[in-house]
Amino acid sequence: MDGEAAVSIRVRVKLFAILRDRAGTGELTLELSDGATVSEAREQLLRELPALRTFVERVAFAVNQEYAPVNAPLKDGDEVALIPPVSGGSDRNVPGGCHAHARVGMLSDSNLWSPKPIWEAIDYVHNNPVKRGLCQSPEQWRWSSAADYMELGVGPLSIQREQLPPRP
Repeated sequence: MDGEAAVSIRVRVKLFAILRDRAGTGELTLELSDGATVSEAREQLLRELPALRTFVERVAFAVNQEYAPVNAPLKDGDEVALIPPVSGGSDRNVPGGCHAHARVGMLSDSNLWSPKPIWEAIDYVHNNPVKRGLCQSPEQWRWSSAADYMELGVGPLSIQREQLPPRP
């Protein structure tokens, strides 16, 4: 077989936001060797779509809609999602000057127009990696804006505090 491992599993890869735009598709299938990990899927994806290389260091991964570390094993039929950082919105042309756009959960987009759902979304995004056992506190999650929000220093993501409404 030309020295290559036999392909034994297929995983469906979902791309969102800038990743989807750069790839030109929101979903594709990767063929991987049995026992492959998220890291190996990432490398195969980058071989097929090198335009994603500049973004992949800042994405989180999920397997079957659960956040997953790069060493998580994959099996045939798994769904692997690449989740780009959550971004804030703008207060332009919005009644009350309060607006945010967030991906809350794997597959839903929400436009948030009032303080309570905005803060619920921020809390969800910050606390979900802790609930999933991926870290012990929100600021430890490398793709989180929690460290910046808690004023512990700027991490890879930051929050524009001046655009946030007061917490209800």
